[in-house]
Amino acid sequence: MSFKSFITSEKPGKGLYIFVFFVASIPANLIVIGVDTILAELIFKSIDDWNTYAIISFPIEVIVYLVFVTSIYKKFQNIKISKVMPYIWIFGGINFAKIYYTTTPILESAGIGTTVNTFMILIGYLGLCFGFRQHFKNSRQW
Repeated sequence: MSFKSFITSEKPGKGLYIFVFFVASIPANLIVIGVDTILAELIFKSIDDWNTYAIISFPIEVIVYLVFVTSIYKKFQNIKISKVMPYIWIFGGINFAKIYYTTTPILESAGIGTTVNTFMILIGYLGLCFGFRQHFKNSRQW
């Protein structure tokens, strides 16, 4: 089987789903890290700026991630997004839980409330999952 037939298969196997997941998520995460670095440098002057940073950066980073990942998945027309969605929910949840469990102790030790952080993480997670789903819901790929 050639690579071209692998990526254009009418009945894609698990290998193609895994391949596309990595092709989409690894560069998307690197791009989001770059955006995060730029936003952090622009917004952060002290730890007290965390809530402002969270309110501005989380939605921007989710949108950047969604734009990149959905554009990659659109290129693979035979992939059924309904099969991908459980993994978006699971891996998105793991990623946002990691953010929560990394930031909360730091904020608490600095005496900063975690309500805004928790809320923005939840909004980011739901925005990622529902945004990805909504983008493909009425398409041929669903």
